[in-house]
Amino acid sequence: MFQEFGDSQAMAARRLFLRGRHGQDSSRRLGLESLEERVVLSTTPTSISVEVAAEIPEPQPVIIAPPIPSAGNDLISPIESLQYWQFVQLAPSEIPLLTPEQIATIPDRQTMFGLSEAQRAALTQPQIQALSVGVTGIDSLTAQQRLWLTTAQLRSLGATTNTLNLLTSGQIAQFAPAQVQQFAYWDFPRLAVAQIPWLTAGQLGAIPDYVQFGHMSDAQRGALTVTQVQTLNINRVGLHLLNATQRGWLTTTQLQTLGSNTNTLALLTP
Repeated sequence: MFQEFGDSQAMAARRLFLRGRHGQDSSRRLGLESLEERVVLSTTPTSISVEVAAEIPEPQPVIIAPPIPSAGNDLISPIESLQYWQFVQLAPSEIPLLTPEQIATIPDRQTMFGLSEAQRAALTQPQIQALSVGVTGIDSLTAQQRLWLTTAQLRSLGATTNTLNLLTSGQIAQFAPAQVQQFAYWDFPRLAVAQIPWLTAGQLGAIPDYVQFGHMSDAQRGALTVTQVQTLNINRVGLHLLNATQRGWLTTTQLQTLGSNTNTLALLTP
């Protein structure tokens, strides 16, 4: 009997032991499942912690560099800001948009001829009158454009034959004394009568013969002053192209260079 009671207690104790162990395993499994669930949930967007979100950088603005101009797009500035070496890039229809101040910066004849004929022909009267023609010349201009030149511009020109060929007699009449004194003897016929007294002794002394002297008009020769007549190589230019008053101004030295032919003697006083 006592043995049966002892066996019963032993079996009861075993059942209690096994039940307790099973409970621990269940709790342990429950703990593992809860941990897994927490791990899975923590990876979803809704469970991102505040601390982690604070570490995500703010989006930065994207800076886009301006495009590099192509070789055919050089005119990126307004026409009024172009430099003289950029004028060649303009269409003839755009040339009148250049300011007189811009035109005045053209430095030489080479730059003027760098412009096309159509571009130069498009220059307006105010633009032409802003040109420094003393350095650019006038041979790149049209006949109409040359008529627009001011007195100041005309007086900045050199008095070469090539330049004079491009001017009217009225324009040459506006030349200053210093310009007249650059004339070669073959250009004397271009002068206005009022300009003849500005010729120097050296210029008049260069007249080689009566043919060249004869190219001057009667009025031009008649405008020669006493001093000028007395500088003439009278034995070469002759007496017959002077008026009676002028022949009376001849010096003894000049008279002594004359030949004694009848025609010459007929022009002299006893």
